[in-house]
Amino acid sequence: MTKNSRRSECGVGAELKRARGVAIGRPSIQRGGKSARGKRAILVGGSGPQKTLRIVARHADLWNAYGSPTSLAASDTILRERCDEVGRDHEQIERTVNLNVVVRSTRGEAERVWASYAAAHRPREGEGRLVVGGPVDEVAATLADYGAIGFRHPILIFRSPWDLETIGALGALREAVASAT
Repeated sequence: MTKNSRRSECGVGAELKRARGVAIGRPSIQRGGKSARGKRAILVGGSGPQKTLRIVARHADLWNAYGSPTSLAASDTILRERCDEVGRDHEQIERTVNLNVVVRSTRGEAERVWASYAAAHRPREGEGRLVVGGPVDEVAATLADYGAIGFRHPILIFRSPWDLETIGALGALREAVASAT
């Protein structure tokens, strides 16, 4: 087996466009983890308006952030401004979001479960709240809210001990998300 034939991981590729003589593109899934530019895709995380979002605008294929749909919409507005500053189409940057998710029959029960995870894992300041929690249909609706502002790739964070109830609900959640969008 050759080195290349062993590559089965999915990566990020791009449909090339030209802007100011530099090849940039909208990432899309491609085998091998390389962009259409022939290089590994660059994912930049963070939402700092002065430094991080300027770096995202200039160099990133993907942008990863954390927050509510409202806070991320505000950060996305700033990213669009930063893209305008460098002459880049903001749609060439794929948006991803880290989310603490707990699926339970009620929001209150999800909050109680999350509180035990937060106490054990002590997330960073600002990342310790449960933004997405409750019954499958409510979680799906919140994920659709992220999708509506361009964050179509949620990264669901699971902490140990593993939340088997939430993990067990992923199939139903995926179906509900597909129905909500």
